[in-house]
Formats: sequence, C-alpha cells, structure tokens
Amino acid sequence: MARAPGIDGPALVRRHEGPRPKLLSSVVVGLPDDDLGQRAHAIVQAEPGTTARELLDFLVNRLVRYKIPRSVEFTDRPPRDDSGEV
Repeated sequence: MARAPGIDGPALVRRHEGPRPKLLSSVVVGLPDDDLGQRAHAIVQAEPGTTARELLDFLVNRLVRYKIPRSVEFTDRPPRDDSGEV
C-alpha cells in the first residue's frame, strides 16, 4: 500500500466512476522519494494499446494533483497473493 502524503489506498484508479481507459486491474504502491518519503507508483494491467498518458489524463480530472501516480508500469499480472491482496 502506498504511504505517500494524500495517498489513501491501492485502488485510486478503480474508485472513480465513468468511462475508464482499458484498465483491467491496478495497484498503487509507494516507491522511495527523497522529498516526500514515498511517491505513488501505479502498476496496471490494461488492454493492449493503452498508454500511460491515457491513464494519467483520465486521473487528472478526477484526483487532486498530489494523488496522481508519478509513474505507471504495465504488467501482465499485478502483484497479488492468492487472496487477491497486494
């Protein structure tokens, strides 16, 4: 779970209603940051052709700036255990 200022959980992207980019699953984690301690990093599983810019543009109008992940990583499977937890 991300522990950066203003980040309150791993499901920032899924929480917002409305048409979304071709997102299948997402996890937001904290990565080390010299200034904040940690920064938000999104690990996403998306349909082919989905871009980081498309995901971030989607969030710009739905989250305050400091809650938007600063980086996006695409994966075939987000890191989860057998119970679905991060």
